[in-house]
Amino acid sequence: MNVNGDDVALLISGQAPALLHELDSRIISLKQRYRQLKNSISQVSDRLCSAQVDDLRPPEIHHKPNLRWTNDELLLAVQSVRKYGRDFDAMASILGNKSVAHCKHFYLNYRRRFNLDDILQEFEADEEIANYPRAKKPRISINNDELPQDSFYKEGVSTPIDPEITYTN
Repeated sequence: MNVNGDDVALLISGQAPALLHELDSRIISLKQRYRQLKNSISQVSDRLCSAQVDDLRPPEIHHKPNLRWTNDELLLAVQSVRKYGRDFDAMASILGNKSVAHCKHFYLNYRRRFNLDDILQEFEADEEIANYPRAKKPRISINNDELPQDSFYKEGVSTPIDPEITYTN
């Protein structure tokens, strides 16, 4: 219900007790509706808090593992061997509709066709390089005494040394 200019004029003049009564009853009904909605929201909130999160989740659709390998799955499997090696759990999670056993069978059945042994050797070499401790890497150091006298290069610097600037060790 809206109040217009005529209603305001009636209110000011004091000639509209029916209008005031109607507005009061409307306010009371809106307050009651507010209390009802507030109670229903709190009941729903209590039910949600007491329920387990797993009860509220929609059921997951488990894809039935397919025994046939599509071309895309074969490419993904080869890439996962390149990236994860023999981590068949990671391979199965990437493929989605293949189990760990399917991935093991893939490796055994397709190792010659896709040269999986070579790919695995590349993976292991990359892992060895990535895990090589920094302390064991050889360090090359050159003393200033070993440099020729006419050299304008300082140790570890690839640009010529300015002869006017003195460098200290």
